[in-house]
Amino acid sequence: MKKFFSIFAFVAMLCVPFSFVSCGDDDPVVLIPQPEQKEIYTLSYNMQDPGKNTLSTVHEFIIEKMGKSVEAKGQGLTWNLYVSSKEQGDAIFKGLSKYEEELNAMLKADGTGYFEFVISFHGNAVYKYTYNAADSASFAGIYTYTEKDGAVWTLTLTDESAGKAGFKVGSFEIPYDVQGVKAGQYEGEYSCRGSVVTFDSNQNAENGPVAHIVAGFGLATEEGIPMGVTINGKTVLNRADFQKK
Repeated sequence: MKKFFSIFAFVAMLCVPFSFVSCGDDDPVVLIPQPEQKEIYTLSYNMQDPGKNTLSTVHEFIIEKMGKSVEAKGQGLTWNLYVSSKEQGDAIFKGLSKYEEELNAMLKADGTGYFEFVISFHGNAVYKYTYNAADSASFAGIYTYTEKDGAVWTLTLTDESAGKAGFKVGSFEIPYDVQGVKAGQYEGEYSCRGSVVTFDSNQNAENGPVAHIVAGFGLATEEGIPMGVTINGKTVLNRADFQKK
């Protein structure tokens, strides 16, 4: 019986997993280095009326100026920028301001209307660059669209400042009651991004501004300047050609 239990114990030992612990002249343990922790910034682009190579030209330019300490990953209009520390990142990205004149000249030569990029950290802008060809242009004038029955819609744009950066005074005349809005002239303000002008009345209706107009001056033809007109949140004119008086 003793012999039987000895054999059983031996077999049981063979079935238990185990490992040897070395205590001799083994090679020292090599620690695998952990990847360096990076701070992540975001780079986003916004443009209207871009030139043929605007985005790629500007992107290559600013990546070069940032230097090799910044790793950029992304595509199109949105990128992540990786740097070793926030202090380093803030210094690099704020330093891009010294290239603004060069960027302005580059975009003007490329025929760009409006171009903007923002570098932010956790949603807070660190550096913002804006180029707007409209800053040196005037869209002042009176523009009208006449319906077949003779009703005339009139958009008036001036060069008078509306009291805040990038906005000027304008007005819009509605020829008849529409969408719950009474006929009449409504004062407002407009802004320009490249050749795109956007007007909003100061007066609001139930669904937003009484009048909202988007005018594509860059798409002007002999027939006029195409504009979209929204009254009280409802499109009433779509690509109507307004003529300058």
